[in-house]
Amino acid sequence: MQSIKLNKLKIHCWWKTKLAFFLPLALVISFLWVPSTRAELPYYEGVELTVSEHPSYQAVYMTYDSFRDKMIAVTRGDSSETWFWDGTNWSNANVSTPAESAAIIFDSHRGVAVLYVPTDGLEPGETWEWDGTSWQLVDTNGPTSRYYTGMAYDENRQVTVLFGGHYINQGAEPAYTWEWDGSSWSVYDTQGQGITRGYFSSMAYDANRDVVVFYDEWTNLTATWDGQSWDVFDTGGSGPPPDRIDTRLVYDRRRESVILFGGGNLNDLWEWDGQTWTELDLDTPPPPRSHHGMAYDSTRNEVLIFGGTFATDPYNVTFLFDTWALRIREVWMDYSHTGTETGDFDTPFNTLLEAVDETAAKGIIDLKPGTGNESLVITKPLWLKAPLGPVVIQGE
Repeated sequence: MQSIKLNKLKIHCWWKTKLAFFLPLALVISFLWVPSTRAELPYYEGVELTVSEHPSYQAVYMTYDSFRDKMIAVTRGDSSETWFWDGTNWSNANVSTPAESAAIIFDSHRGVAVLYVPTDGLEPGETWEWDGTSWQLVDTNGPTSRYYTGMAYDENRQVTVLFGGHYINQGAEPAYTWEWDGSSWSVYDTQGQGITRGYFSSMAYDANRDVVVFYDEWTNLTATWDGQSWDVFDTGGSGPPPDRIDTRLVYDRRRESVILFGGGNLNDLWEWDGQTWTELDLDTPPPPRSHHGMAYDSTRNEVLIFGGTFATDPYNVTFLFDTWALRIREVWMDYSHTGTETGDFDTPFNTLLEAVDETAAKGIIDLKPGTGNESLVITKPLWLKAPLGPVVIQGE
């Protein structure tokens, strides 16, 4: 892969063949750009995936095992199960699985999945780890038992961070921050730092900014943890994003940002840029849901969503068992194309200018083989790919 810095643009271009041969994309671009009046296409598109089987319980906790290239899903219930997603199908691991889990992450340094399991009352919860073969109980003296807790893995400091949730039958957890280093838990009293207790908590590690991002759905508060203290951001109490219950956060490595999807009866998509939340356009969104599983697949560069519930009221609940992928929308360009232009594979744009103009920042442009002449300035980060063969673009 070749990376070329051009003006304010980082371009990643590659041509993949069965021999895994990489051909750089030739670019000669001068400085003339006339903006289009057309709106950018949606950032993401939702794709419902056809599966032959799936987890038998709609509420799951999910994380991506980067060592073994598998998504791990643990169902929540008295009879818990462990399932794998290989990019195409679900499969039951058929292993003994801890019941009533509350959070899961993958420790990419040690190559294990870490599972937090609450017990009874105010007793410490259990810490379990998955080594690729079985679940092992590794600690019983960790954070006090709670559900709806947030948990994320800090890749730089190589620790699991846990915060928030609510005690079983006791209400919200006090504002203590916990960290697991693979051997023991450490606790930090962070009550005086302005962060709420997080009755419904979601967390993800932002590798671009090297902080853990926390979102409290109950108070609509966002904060970041750098290993020393919490930095609290006031989003106005009512949002953005709007109030919701049991949403999910993940870090999208291609966009280098934390995104939030769903919760309550919503199916909106939001992005955190380190200071504020922005709602993103989502083409063909999954149906509204909460209690869903969601994690980022860094091999396939997509967000995977499974299951959840949709409730019009406490007595009318729909259980969901569908599988969706959220993918950054890819726009196609072909210099030889004539006719209708939409940016799809069969109706691509026929100039790079059009493709760039209608692709959102950090979006993807797929270039079909060919040669073209045009001049433009690109002032937003984009991924340019030549997946089918060589492309040459020369300045006019």
